[in-house]
Amino acid sequence: MQARAQTLLEPAPLSWYATAQLADHDFEIVVVGSAPGLTGVGPYQFKLGRWLTPRWAVEMGYSAYHFLDERTAYGTTIAGEPTSRYSYAEAWVKALPVLLRRRLTRQVEHRIQFDGLAGLTVVHYRDKLKAVSEVNQQVVLNNSWGDRVTNSYLTFGPAVSYRFGRHFEAALDVSLTKNLRAIDRTFSTQQLNSTFGFQRGWNLGLRYRFDVKKKQ
Repeated sequence: MQARAQTLLEPAPLSWYATAQLADHDFEIVVVGSAPGLTGVGPYQFKLGRWLTPRWAVEMGYSAYHFLDERTAYGTTIAGEPTSRYSYAEAWVKALPVLLRRRLTRQVEHRIQFDGLAGLTVVHYRDKLKAVSEVNQQVVLNNSWGDRVTNSYLTFGPAVSYRFGRHFEAALDVSLTKNLRAIDRTFSTQQLNSTFGFQRGWNLGLRYRFDVKKKQ
């Protein structure tokens, strides 16, 4: 029993892992000439990582969000003429975190492990908007516009995982992100509900470890 209890499972050097998680992240988007806005990314995130040593790993993730809102409203003018207003809004957001993972738990073979995460997240944002107004079936307004921007974010936070098989772990990552572009902090703090420019996020899901070795 003693020998069996000492049979350990640890990541092999240069081994890979893949993670699929539920995710909820907020990012402050800065577009030149516009006030900063807040966008969410989720509800999923996928990661691929590699252990460089038993305590250091590097990983890259991907998550995306798509929003579509299309509406038509009808009414009449004071003179009784029929009116209509059509509005269309669509947005695409992609987030690509590149992080270093540092194992903090002293014993790497324990089922419960605590990690620290730090790195950079690149977010690509694109939107498209359109507004069309008609009076008595005559177009009186037809506007369309959109923005496209890429922002980078400092990203860091704690993580915890629980190993329940040779290859599988339940994993929870919590992160703070801060846009590296200059932002009007007065507007951000009051309107975007951030703390010193940081936005919170989390991931919860499963991690699959490849090439796990036994250590006697």
